[in-house]
Amino acid sequence: MKKDPNNPSERDWQRRVVKLAKKHGWLVQENLFSLYARPGFPDLFLCRPPNVIVAELKSNKGKLRPEQEEWIENLQACGMRVYVWRPSDEQIVTGYLL
Repeated sequence: MKKDPNNPSERDWQRRVVKLAKKHGWLVQENLFSLYARPGFPDLFLCRPPNVIVAELKSNKGKLRPEQEEWIENLQACGMRVYVWRPSDEQIVTGYLL
């Protein structure tokens, strides 16, 4: 079965976002293995002064779990820029990371 570049898995989407972020000078912290992380913590923490972005990455059909929604809401309430990014948002994501 051939992969569809317009509908990548969450893992492939995360690789694309990380590659783009690093290319444009962002420091990237990935939450790849959640063994030691609190459930629902977002996938990416990106820093390029003076900006910090926290992102949860989902496939185009992926759904947020309640724990993820809780983290997102609480981080946003603290003034953090927190996003849910999907492959269908790639142009918007690229704009944020340029």
